[in-house]
Amino acid sequence: MDENDQESKKNRKWFRAYGNKMWAFNEHELMRKRYASIADFEINKINRHQ
Repeated sequence: MDENDQESKKNRKWFRAYGNKMWAFNEHELMRKRYASIADFEINKINRHQ
């Protein structure tokens, strides 16, 4: 990774996703439907755990 890549990585925004999911399976236990409602929230630099 060169110097520009490292600087770009430091400046990237972080996000956390919250939401609800509902999966429906058929009689063979294969997924037949999947619904999701998801919202992304930015994580401030002071709240990031690395």
